Amino acid sequence: MGKKKSEEPQDPLSQLIRASDATILGQLVRQLASGRPEVRRECLEFLQQHVSLTAEARADADADAVFALWEELEPDLADLNEYGGGPDETEERVAELLYQLSEKLKHSRIPEDARWDLLDRVMPYIINNHAGMEDGLYDVAYAACQEDDDLRELAIRMETSGRDYLVDHARGIYRKLGDWDKYLALRSRRMEYGGDYHDLATFYWEHGERERALALARE
Repeated sequence: MGKKKSEEPQDPLSQLIRASDATILGQLVRQLASGRPEVRRECLEFLQQHVSLTAEARADADADAVFALWEELEPDLADLNEYGGGPDETEERVAELLYQLSEKLKHSRIPEDARWDLLDRVMPYIINNHAGMEDGLYDVAYAACQEDDDLRELAIRMETSGRDYLVDHARGIYRKLGDWDKYLALRSRRMEYGGDYHDLATFYWEHGERERALALARE
């Protein structure tokens, strides 16, 4: 009778995991994730794929993952904002994380208060306009707006910023939402360039006021 084939030695970490109960493993996960937003996010995303959750609990977990991602990128974003840019690798990393954040927001249903809290954190960087990450920040802000009320809240914050380029965004939001009075009030504030007249003429044309639109186009 031949010798029984010896079992291959197990990896020490695997042995320790097998010997641990759920309480110990839970303590380990919380310890590793504490103060490390990138680890916390990975843990949240992994567990969401393997654990059954109610819709409310999943929304809360999505919100937690969103804020972990924001905390992961914000230190570098703050440096870029302070110095008006930075090393290529830092800019590329922040741009990639902002993209991941906007994509996660688009495919998650996080609670309204969490979305507005995120807008509170994003808007100062958009208003400052100094980090060189404006496209990514705009994508995050718009992706956080999952309801019309969110878009109105974003428009209000942009309108009250005092920055012309943000007032332009607010005007576009009001037009998209059908808040014609708000759109026209902001549009009337500045009529300097051909694009301003084209924008208003297009608005009147789309609303059946063809003669008014043509008069503006001629002007």
